[in-house]
Amino acid sequence: MVPARPTVLVIDDDSTHLYLTRSLLEDEGYRVHCHQGAFGATQCLMEVSPDLVLLDVNMPGLSGENLAQLLKRAQDRAPTRAPAAPRRVPIVLYSSNDEDALRQSVLDHGLTGYVCKGDPPKLRERVRAFLGRAP
Repeated sequence: MVPARPTVLVIDDDSTHLYLTRSLLEDEGYRVHCHQGAFGATQCLMEVSPDLVLLDVNMPGLSGENLAQLLKRAQDRAPTRAPAAPRRVPIVLYSSNDEDALRQSVLDHGLTGYVCKGDPPKLRERVRAFLGRAP
């Protein structure tokens, strides 16, 4: 039996970044769902039920850090079918911001990690690591 391909949800306000990230991750064998902007992102998270979320930081209307908190709360409130605790999807900041600022945001908001935009080999490596998959 072939194992299911992990699903990555990419949330970004920039359509070019969405397209490039989708192409790169699909080439790696992931199923990729893209959502443009913050509006409707929590509903998308619930519908897609991804294994990982890549979240842009600088979006108009609602920052990635604030959206991450809403995504976390939505997961906590989601009904579960099993008696176990609900699964918390890893949320990773995906931005061209300064690495020190991203690192601090991850700590401040209890997120899984970060990946800097513009470094495709690092994106591949970090996504594999966040999903717990060997290269």
